[in-house]
Amino acid sequence: MDSERQKLENAVSALKNGNKTAARELFIELVSNNPNLDDAWVGLSLCTNRPERRKQYLTRALRVNPAHAYARSALARLERIPAPQKAIVAPVPLPTKDPRVQRRWMEVYIGLGLAALLLFGLIAGLGFMLNQQAQAARVESLPIELTSNRYVFIDFYADW
Repeated sequence: MDSERQKLENAVSALKNGNKTAARELFIELVSNNPNLDDAWVGLSLCTNRPERRKQYLTRALRVNPAHAYARSALARLERIPAPQKAIVAPVPLPTKDPRVQRRWMEVYIGLGLAALLLFGLIAGLGFMLNQQAQAARVESLPIELTSNRYVFIDFYADW
């Protein structure tokens, strides 16, 4: 009994000095040898950072000694504090291709293609019209009147 009391004092001393691992080992040894030692269960609850384990140890101390004042008040405080929830991390959605966006881009490309085709047509038509006017002006500038029943040979190579 005296060695049990000495181990309990050593465990409390280690806990006060901040050496939780040594205190935990001593408290575990004490409750292994004597599971009816309420102070060892309370001390063991002080050596853990996990609230669910702390509740288990305090509940065990109260089973051994329902009148243990510290165990009762510590358990009441733990039960009022909500247990920390694990953060729910939503998966980051992969970027999806919206068909409406693709359709809009397709409409833009088609519109640009049609505009380029129209511009090309206007330039080609204007060039054709100017060419026709230039040819008509050359024909009118000829000294001989051309008619459908008269054949006139024009020597294009006369300047050579």
